[in-house]
Amino acid sequence: MTLSLLDDRRLDELRTTGDPEADALAAALHAGHEHLDERDLVRAVLQEIGHAGQGGGRLEGLRDWLCGGPPLPDWVDRARIQAGQEFFCEWALPICTSLFCASLPTGYAASNGVQVLALTSDLATGDMRRRIAETAQMLIDVMDLGTHSPEALEPGGQGHVTARGVRLLHAVVRQAIMSSPAVAHTCDEAVSPRWCPAWGHPVNQEDLLGTLLTFSVVVLHALDQLGVPYDADAAESYVHVWCLVGTVLGIEPGLLPLTRAEAEDLAATIFRRQHAPSAAGRRLMTVLLTEMELSMPWGMRKAPRTLVRHLTLPGVADDLAVPPASWWRPALGALRVTGPVARRVPGVRRLFEAPGTLLGRSMMRMFVDRGLNGESAPFRLDMAGMGALAVDPSVAGRRRRGRRRHTRAKRHAPQLDGADAGAALLTGRRPTPVRREDEVTP
Repeated sequence: MTLSLLDDRRLDELRTTGDPEADALAAALHAGHEHLDERDLVRAVLQEIGHAGQGGGRLEGLRDWLCGGPPLPDWVDRARIQAGQEFFCEWALPICTSLFCASLPTGYAASNGVQVLALTSDLATGDMRRRIAETAQMLIDVMDLGTHSPEALEPGGQGHVTARGVRLLHAVVRQAIMSSPAVAHTCDEAVSPRWCPAWGHPVNQEDLLGTLLTFSVVVLHALDQLGVPYDADAAESYVHVWCLVGTVLGIEPGLLPLTRAEAEDLAATIFRRQHAPSAAGRRLMTVLLTEMELSMPWGMRKAPRTLVRHLTLPGVADDLAVPPASWWRPALGALRVTGPVARRVPGVRRLFEAPGTLLGRSMMRMFVDRGLNGESAPFRLDMAGMGALAVDPSVAGRRRRGRRRHTRAKRHAPQLDGADAGAALLTGRRPTPVRREDEVTP
């Protein structure tokens, strides 16, 4: 298939298509473990993913799935894969900032696809925040930060294992939504939890494609807005890496846009079809914005909302009810033109790089701190990766940042109950109501 055939009619068909191979394994796992409900099964799958390659797994067949799979497709260029990973390493912090301030919000703006996230942000814990950290972990793993080796995406490599695990979790989520008696299949908004057939098949091929594009061309657009002077050919290699990741995630190979131009055209088509305001998207944006604001240094609490409004495509921030930007947002508009030039001038380079690095560094520090403090699952980041992201793992640094976050959390009480919509999927419990989206923090 050529991408020119991905018109509205074909994309409508893709909304009814899931991932038969992964769905078959999810069904087999459930059939062999009837004593586990869907929530317990997801927890067991997550534990198995965390121990991939270490032995002692409980779910037969799962380890073969995680570490196995077909070899890389014939169209994959290993030199380009490595070049794309090196591109990430060179611009790791601006790309991380783009992930949180552009990629995730763009995904939340897809009013049909976001419904899955609203129902199942984390079936294992009910903590909607964990999904954000897991997305960042997948980015680090597939890009092999610190080593940038194509072997990470070969069967058995950490990036491959992580992506295969995400693919299987998608299948378990599909099974839960389609078969769990706790989920009503209705479009009646008074019913909760529910799945409206008009949203399409859960985690369908169009939604997978749209999500993949948020990690590639949406990131590149955000880097342009930040004035990052990247090499255009290296950016093409970055798109190539994500096409390979897309195959590992279960996207049909013939659907993948193999060049940046093709990816941008497909993104425009999918976003036109799917972007619209939704309560689910605004709710997830509230969680993300609260997390970002919690991570920021003193005096920079409004930087996340300002960057989201600057880096996302027109209309996305409004659809998600992102609060107004700070007064200094107009200064960001000059970055696209003056940033590449100013970075050549000693003494001012750091000033122009700050908007693209500050938030990404702050979020990664928070994820690492939580893992080291035992507040969450460990965030996998070796010393080379910590150096690339300027993460200080020292006890003193963690304590200092912990005190700041604790103080900010007390001043600005959490807007969401931690046990949120993930638990609601299988328990039938209604999520705790949230405040208006313009009240993320006072």
